[in-house]
Amino acid sequence: MREGLPGWTSPWRGVGFQRVLLVSVRGRSELDGLTVAEVARRRGVGDFQTAFDLLLEAEGAVQITRYALSEDDVRLVMRHPWVMVASDGRAGVLAGGREHPHPRSFGTFPRVLGYYCCEQHVLGLEEAAALSCMREGLFFAAVGV
Repeated sequence: MREGLPGWTSPWRGVGFQRVLLVSVRGRSELDGLTVAEVARRRGVGDFQTAFDLLLEAEGAVQITRYALSEDDVRLVMRHPWVMVASDGRAGVLAGGREHPHPRSFGTFPRVLGYYCCEQHVLGLEEAAALSCMREGLFFAAVGV
């Protein structure tokens, strides 16, 4: 799993468990917000062992955020004119009492518009919104008319 098989690249290669954030672990809320690597260090065992232990302990009810792209790659992709910001998150997750929803449920657009547009100036607000507006039929909003 760590190295992959011939013709298949492991999704863990290059990412590492230091970039796997525990969003929710059933029965272990004190672990929410830690990385698998942090939990492994606290327990004194390896990353893979910790990942599997957590799955067993929580009977599979482990939700993660895996940060697979480097910041440089994110910036490069965001500058491409055919890239449209979207999210498959659901805003209704808090209704179920979850304290730590997945970041994409609420954070995708604030991150892009606030951080990448306003703070870092990776792209302008118009660029960030253009394809999304056109996709939703808001052509005039996309072209600034």
